[in-house]
Amino acid sequence: MTDITKQWIAGKMKELIRTKPLEKIRIREICEAAGIDRSTFYYHFKDKYELIAWMYFHVIRDLDVLDREESRKALEILKADAFIFRNGLAANAQNSLSDYIKKYYIEYYTHLLCKRTGKEALDEEMTFQVELFCSGAVEMMVRWILDNEGVSAGRYTDLVYRSMPADMHRLCFPDGD
Repeated sequence: MTDITKQWIAGKMKELIRTKPLEKIRIREICEAAGIDRSTFYYHFKDKYELIAWMYFHVIRDLDVLDREESRKALEILKADAFIFRNGLAANAQNSLSDYIKKYYIEYYTHLLCKRTGKEALDEEMTFQVELFCSGAVEMMVRWILDNEGVSAGRYTDLVYRSMPADMHRLCFPDGD
């Protein structure tokens, strides 16, 4: 039931975001559009930025980020709903969508690399590489989504994979890529 409610709220947010910038949408408006009270909204989401992040992660939740084709398809979906994510990514609030995305990818790659190395934690250098790569990749993704004339999703994905630090790349793609 929780996921259904979240999807309902997200659908109403999608309608609202078509008509006004995220910064101007109030929780009260989201609740009125969804026919829920504020406590229901806050039960599911901390704020409207977390709602937008949930909408993003709902698109990529089953994505294998190391699979080029899956990454390309996810990027095309994000670009198709670009009005939502442009709005969410353009907002530079404390809990911005790009902050949620960076945190997610840093945790994803940290977990993956710990698993592949058999270590409980990454060393300082690999931690730096993961944070640098994820911060840069998310910044470039934001620019890509916001850019109407950018490169194709496939080309963008290739560029991101090729820009990964060599040590990190070897662990992510042990069979070569």
